[in-house]
Amino acid sequence: MGERGIPLLRAAASYDLLITNRLVLQPEFEMNFSSGWDREALIAPGLYRMEAGLRLRYEITREFAPYIGYSYEANTGGAAGLVRRLGERSAQSTFVAGVRLFF
Repeated sequence: MGERGIPLLRAAASYDLLITNRLVLQPEFEMNFSSGWDREALIAPGLYRMEAGLRLRYEITREFAPYIGYSYEANTGGAAGLVRRLGERSAQSTFVAGVRLFF
C-alpha cells in the first residue's frame, strides 16, 4: 500500500550470466504498477515506472565485487505526463559504478 492507501505492485527480475568464474553480467528489469493516482508522488494508474539495466561485476570474493553498469529509467502513461508538467524528462539513462557487498 502506498502512503495514500493506493495499492502498489512492484515486479523485478535479474539474472547472473557467468562470463568466467569471476566475471558476471547481470541484466535487471523492474516494473511498478498502481491502481490509482497520487500526483504528489508522480504515480498514475497502471504501469507508471519501469527500469532496465545491465551490470558487469568482477567478484574478487563472493562477498566483495566492484561493478560498472548502465541503467535506463522511464515514467510511463499518466506518470510521464505528470513529470513533464514539472519540466523534467520522463526518461533518463545513467552509467553506474559501485561495489556489491554481501554479508
